[in-house]
Amino acid sequence: FSRPGRPEVFPDLNNFDLGEASSGQVTGMYATTNALVITKNRGIYLIKGDAASGFYSQTLSRTEGSVSANGIIQIPGIGLGMMSAEGEILLLRGALENVGSATQIVRLSTPIPDEVEKLNRSALQRVVAVLNRRDKEVWWCVPTLGSDRNNRILCYHYEVDAWTTKSDLPVAAAVSTADHREYLIWGSWDDVNAPGVHALGHGFGAKKL
Repeated sequence: FSRPGRPEVFPDLNNFDLGEASSGQVTGMYATTNALVITKNRGIYLIKGDAASGFYSQTLSRTEGSVSANGIIQIPGIGLGMMSAEGEILLLRGALENVGSATQIVRLSTPIPDEVEKLNRSALQRVVAVLNRRDKEVWWCVPTLGSDRNNRILCYHYEVDAWTTKSDLPVAAAVSTADHREYLIWGSWDDVNAPGVHALGHGFGAKKL
């Protein structure tokens, strides 16, 4: 990390050694509350502190982690969700000590074991997570057995703690807008049946852009 006030200067000692080589590569970094969450295939670490008092690392797990950089997402009022190498959707709660709950990892996908079993684990690096603000839900766009592309959506309704699924949406990438329109925009990998960029919004449902 850089020297305070000098963002292009990186002293030799300003670095962290996170986990062993067996834990895999770094798969994502996400800033949440007052911590930077760093994930590996099998490892979750928190970087805390500030420039005045110094930064430090905290190992949260050496067995759980995130397999997809695009599968990490902040769920409003709940925590940080991510896809593990085993196809489980994990939830990181309490990255900050004073948020009212201890820092912990819980399995958010426990209620849907049949859906987890259907996932193509060798293609989970393609998983995409996106927030559908309009309907108060989070989409995890996932590949199922027999497909190396995302062809199913695991939909978590975070206000009621419930799951549903959607099929036949070939999502390669997705983003949600934070303005009053609350569009969910996604790009397709299927150039034949659903080519191009699509939007989900109020009034019109879904349409191609």
